[in-house]
Amino acid sequence: MKKTETKNSNNTHIVLGVIFAIIFLSPLFIHLNPPLKLANFYIELPKVYSGDEPHYLIIVNSLVEDHDFDLWNNYEAVRLNRTDDMGARFLGWEGDHHTVFVKGSSFVRWREIFTSSLNRVPGKEEFDLTGYSEYTFHPIGLPLLSSLLLFQFAHSEYLEPAAIILTCLVALTGMYFLFLLLLFYSKRRMLSILITGLFAFSTPLWHYSRSAFTEAYTSSLLIISLYCILVKKRYALAGFLMGLAFFMKYPMALLAGVLVAYLTLKRQYKGAVEFCIPFGSFSIIQLSANSILFGSMFQFSIPAGFHFEIFKQFWHVLFSEVHGLFAFAPFLIFSVIGFYYLIKEDWQLGVLCLTLVIIFLLFFTVAFGRDEYSYASREVLPIILLFSLPFIFWLKQKKQIKVLIATFFIFITASIVINFFSVLGHDHVFARPVGDILRLFLTF
Repeated sequence: MKKTETKNSNNTHIVLGVIFAIIFLSPLFIHLNPPLKLANFYIELPKVYSGDEPHYLIIVNSLVEDHDFDLWNNYEAVRLNRTDDMGARFLGWEGDHHTVFVKGSSFVRWREIFTSSLNRVPGKEEFDLTGYSEYTFHPIGLPLLSSLLLFQFAHSEYLEPAAIILTCLVALTGMYFLFLLLLFYSKRRMLSILITGLFAFSTPLWHYSRSAFTEAYTSSLLIISLYCILVKKRYALAGFLMGLAFFMKYPMALLAGVLVAYLTLKRQYKGAVEFCIPFGSFSIIQLSANSILFGSMFQFSIPAGFHFEIFKQFWHVLFSEVHGLFAFAPFLIFSVIGFYYLIKEDWQLGVLCLTLVIIFLLFFTVAFGRDEYSYASREVLPIILLFSLPFIFWLKQKKQIKVLIATFFIFITASIVINFFSVLGHDHVFARPVGDILRLFLTF
């Protein structure tokens, strides 16, 4: 009898997993044209929309077609309507290039020379670009990985949708390992499924999982690395995954440092060394790439811009109605409360998660505390799945849940509505206040 019940339970969980995957993947192919009417929904292969996406896609196309990082010919071909290397929506693009011009040790940003593809900055009309190569200022990890996996789509209209589908599949993989991590600490399968679903469908990560941004990759790589360290004790694999995350987003090195410190403080010196070897290999590759592309090992292409109004910027990152993390996923407030109970029950795990969150938030508060044309707090999304562990510990506090039950369901409902609408109405949510998004949904 017990075997039959176990089998039926496993079948139920498999069915739930399949339903989860279908719901998560379906917005890839469902699109919405303005105005916001039900009749304007249509089915189509996924496309890149805006922001950095087309500039990542053009690097992938350059790698699979030209086998180089020089993007001058690719941007020029797009401008002349000869190719859709930036995506179908950007054919004929004459806007900015996310690039730098490099010649030996000379390093000049595109925006210092041009205001558009055809117009130069005043005073730079005579600047001679002969002999210069045009390289991206984005980290090259995501384009390199995508080109290795998608080279068979070279010179094909299917490279664009394939790149976005790949992002979504990586996000799904991250969600699966999040479920395994939650199951390890909660020992409750159904609760772990529900919390995984909540973080999949109620946070901005769903929006970015149907895009060509790096956030779905870095958040997934971080949670898989944690699973490898905390559950499987596979430290070398964790170091490899965090090295890959660093290759895609440089500040991930801060989180890798926290993980090494955690292993060292636990006197797991062998594990720390095993972690550092593959991570260090990626660091060497990155420094070598800097030397080859930009003429110096320590010349990173992304400009450093620091803001030291910490409290003001911290508020902006967390509570701004345009980019605030808690504004777009208000249920995460309960995770903040949950950190107390997590630390109380398992102080090592709690301190690790809290340190990872605070270090990353502080860095982007100082380094990227500016308004940005994006949906929600894109820059801090790599750490968003870490909030799931304190959340599951908060759910154990039944007395609090009874008192806050109405607020709890209102916050969860709002989170689901905001982020569900964002994956369908992409053009209607970029750089918009959360209140406007809710009003658009209510008048839909």
